[in-house]
Amino acid sequence: MNVDVQIFFPGWGQGSSRRICVCCSKHNQKAEATVLSPRPASLTSGALKKEGTLRGAVNVMPGPECKRSTTETGAPCGTEDSSGRLAPVFVYGTLKTGQPNHRVLLDGAHGCAAFRGRARTLEPYPLVIAGEHNIPRLLNLPGRGHRVFGEVYEVDLRMLRFLDEFESCPDMYQRTRLHVALEGARAPLECFVYTTATYPPEWVHLPYLDDYDSQGKHGLRYNPRENR
Repeated sequence: MNVDVQIFFPGWGQGSSRRICVCCSKHNQKAEATVLSPRPASLTSGALKKEGTLRGAVNVMPGPECKRSTTETGAPCGTEDSSGRLAPVFVYGTLKTGQPNHRVLLDGAHGCAAFRGRARTLEPYPLVIAGEHNIPRLLNLPGRGHRVFGEVYEVDLRMLRFLDEFESCPDMYQRTRLHVALEGARAPLECFVYTTATYPPEWVHLPYLDDYDSQGKHGLRYNPRENR
């Protein structure tokens, strides 16, 4: 399906094309678009919906987001629930802003990820640095440790599938759900999170962190994948 539409947003200039995620309202599905008159780099799909439309030709091509699948709850998998919202994911380790793997959330080739805000888990969890590569792990032991600081991103199905692969889910991490207190929000938010349920017993006795920083005083420097 190719659909040419004219959309408007103030401040557009001329230049090379850019890719964004848009909603295919006809089919109530997600699609990818090549913007022929590029938007500012700071303009996200969320801002597009909030602030207005754009001026220029957009060639809409159905992407992986258009393939409807379901999660264990029966809701559309990852990208949207029954009300059409993107899936919130809570990140607490190397995917956070300023951390070694944050760049993968910014890469449009992996899908769409929109920053929603900073947050802390409602319940305490043990956040430890473990293994030969000094990887942060959130042990699936609610009630122990600290209320862990992190960031919430709303992601589409394509990004969620990428994160599953990136986090070696379900072998290394398991994608579960927890509630977080999102800054500025009145009610707790349920998010996906990558936790660890199977681990050596000694990990439980490692120091517990409440806010991971790869360059922190712990001195356990994260070993990037490209160096392993």
